[in-house]
Amino acid sequence: MKKLIICLVIAGLLFTACGSLSGENIWTERRPVEEGPDLTGLALTPGVFTGRATGFHGEVIAVVTIDETGTIAGIEVEAPGETADFYQPAFAQMVPAMLSAQSASVDTYTGATFSSAALIEAVQQALIESGGGSAAAPAVEDEPAPPVEGEIFVGAAEGYYGEITVAVTVNAGQIAAIEVTDHSETPGIANPAFAQLIEAVLAAQSTDVDAVTNATGSSRGFIAAVESALAQFVPDAVFYVGVAEGYNGDITLGVQVEDGQILAIAVIEHSETPGIANPAFAQLTEAVLAAQSAGVDTITDATYTSQAFITAVRSALALAGVVGEIFVGVGSDGYGGDITVSVTVDEGAILAVSVTEHSETPGVANPAFAQLVEAVLAAQSADVDTVTDATYTSRAFIAAVQDALAQAG
Repeated sequence: MKKLIICLVIAGLLFTACGSLSGENIWTERRPVEEGPDLTGLALTPGVFTGRATGFHGEVIAVVTIDETGTIAGIEVEAPGETADFYQPAFAQMVPAMLSAQSASVDTYTGATFSSAALIEAVQQALIESGGGSAAAPAVEDEPAPPVEGEIFVGAAEGYYGEITVAVTVNAGQIAAIEVTDHSETPGIANPAFAQLIEAVLAAQSTDVDAVTNATGSSRGFIAAVESALAQFVPDAVFYVGVAEGYNGDITLGVQVEDGQILAIAVIEHSETPGIANPAFAQLTEAVLAAQSAGVDTITDATYTSQAFITAVRSALALAGVVGEIFVGVGSDGYGGDITVSVTVDEGAILAVSVTEHSETPGVANPAFAQLVEAVLAAQSADVDTVTDATYTSRAFIAAVQDALAQAG
């Protein structure tokens, strides 16, 4: 009887010890926690850095954010192969400890030794990457990069978590620059991948590049967005230029028209907020090309920018002779005589104004005409101020525009 009881007790102990075979708390040899590199004196560069290490079942990825003061501001962890019941309590305790200590040198968590050690190693790797692998060095302030010349095409495509929007600059038929203007991907994974992909596309002058390992969905979205932008570029194309006042200044567009069809729209220059404007430009471009018309809706939260984009497209289309009706007006009593203008109007919008005949002094009148045309297009009205030192010329020009608009009804 005593032998039977002893056997049952031993069997119970063995069952308890082996009760959780899917996690880390089992009878097996533990991987020792290696002492990490000495990071004392390491100057941490602001940015987002990623470290990786092998846990119990798979990879542990640590995304570490360093703020402008060189402080560890945040740590995000992904461990898709680990057992959540074990690593989540461990990481929930270790991450705050790391942020408090401003170091990866914290204790491992009992019952999740492998995952704990992997987290420490991954964070150490990210910190070393931030510090460039060396001790503190004098900070060198980078010179701001000069703007890249060329035509900007905006493209968008679906990434892993949402839409990725890019602005691609093309100059003399070459891809001159690529900027990711909006995305919802995980920054610590996507941003390094975007940097690598931009370098690859610029080097290859093509989107025929490999996806980045561990960022396949983001890579595919980025490549598709660049392809969408480049699809709008046509070598040796003729673009009609339209300009309109946006939220922060003029928006200049180039619109390619052939046989009455709108083939492409390029943003040539603007001063809008990129994070707001570029996604709006992408949506508006897609809408105009699909509708083959500038009669599209504005974008929520980018109303002024949208209205200027649409007005600039209308102006370019008017120059191309695609839309609008032309009305001719005459203003008398200019400084040198009558001034004749042609005004293109479409659906009540003034798309273009040009002076077709005058006898004014060119050196005085032509700059005044340019200023007045811009004012009329911006105001969508002839109710604009005269130009200093060209009062008579201005009055006759305004009268001519009023005459044309009266005919347009």
